[in-house]
Amino acid sequence: MNNKIKLGYFSFSTMLDPEPYLEWHQNDHMPEQFALPGLPWGARFVSPQSCVDASAAREEEGVGLADSLQLYFMEDPGRLIPEFLALGRELAGAGRLRTDLVEFRMQASLHLVNCYVAPRVHIGAEVVPYKPNFGAYVIVEHVDDVSGIDDWVTAQHRAMPELMEVPGVIGLWSFASTGGYGVKRTRERASMIYLDDDPIAVAERLDPLLVRRWKGAPVHPMLAGPFRSLHPPPSRWNVMDDDPSWGKR
Repeated sequence: MNNKIKLGYFSFSTMLDPEPYLEWHQNDHMPEQFALPGLPWGARFVSPQSCVDASAAREEEGVGLADSLQLYFMEDPGRLIPEFLALGRELAGAGRLRTDLVEFRMQASLHLVNCYVAPRVHIGAEVVPYKPNFGAYVIVEHVDDVSGIDDWVTAQHRAMPELMEVPGVIGLWSFASTGGYGVKRTRERASMIYLDDDPIAVAERLDPLLVRRWKGAPVHPMLAGPFRSLHPPPSRWNVMDDDPSWGKR
C-alpha cells in the first residue's frame, strides 16, 4: 500500500455540553494541530441519538458510549507523536484545553493497514477521506483470538467488493495496532467507511454485511454505527443562488 499516511489517532468521547465543546475544538484546538509537520488532516464526526439508534453494536461502556470522534492522520508517527503530545501540554498550560466539556471514552493510535474505494467514485483509495462526505460508518473491534486474525482479515479483503457496491459507500480505510513507531500494541482495530449518502440510510444497507462479518469471527464489535460529518459537502445551488451570473461564465 502506497500512502503517505501511516497512522490514525482516534479520540472517542462523550460531549457533556456539545455546542461550546465543538465551538472550542473546531475554532481553537484543532487548527493548532495542523501547524505540526506531518499532520496533514483531521476531521470530527458526531453521533446524535438518531445515529446511536441506528448502530449495529455499542458496548455499554467505554467506546460504546461515545457520541463524538476526532480523527487525525500522521505521516511520520515516530517523530510526530512526541510533538503532538507536547503541543497538548502547551495548550493545557495556556488554559486552552477544555477537558471539562467532555468525557474521553477511548484514545488509540492505530496504523493504517488497508484502503479501498468504490468503483463508481473514480478517485484513488489513498484519498478517500479527503472527498467531501456526509459522515462515516465507524467500526471498532477487539481481537479475541490472535491466532485466527490473519484468516479473518483475508476473508474481509475478499468480501470488500460487495461492501464497495453498497449505495452511499465511498470507500474504507482500516486501521490496526501493530506495535510500530513506538506505539504500544493493543488488540483494537478500527474501520472508517466514508459515506456520500445519509449515514442512517447507509447503516441499514450495511447491516446484512456486518452480520456475516462477525459470524464466527475472532473479533467482537465494541462500536459499529453511523456518525455524521461536521463538514458535509456544500450544495452548489445554495452557494451560488445569490449570483445570477452563475453558470453563464
